[in-house]
Amino acid sequence: MFFSLPETLAHIWPLLRWTITIATFVAGVEIVYYLGPHARHSFWSTLPGAAVAVGMWFLGSFGLSFYLDHLSNYNKTYGSLGAAAGLMLWLYISSLAVLIGAEFNAELGKRQAKTRKP
Repeated sequence: MFFSLPETLAHIWPLLRWTITIATFVAGVEIVYYLGPHARHSFWSTLPGAAVAVGMWFLGSFGLSFYLDHLSNYNKTYGSLGAAAGLMLWLYISSLAVLIGAEFNAELGKRQAKTRKP
């Protein structure tokens, strides 16, 4: 080892790693939601949809991983194309999570517009 790290860092590193990962993913999706559509909205108004999208993406990825590891056998069914089928399924889940997060933001925006108008 080149340098020694404090023992407390070794204990909090797993939690810190997940926190940094989730915060980075939410920030990335937030930037897409903020810069992507041609509409007026604030940076903070798109945060709920980004959080929903990242949460669904993580749950979907873990669920697909569990399914592929324990419940299915893509190698027997598809042969060497099993990895491509699994990748396409993961891409579908990922894009669905991003779309649902965007729809969540749109519905929140509609609800806020209704409450502003008398």
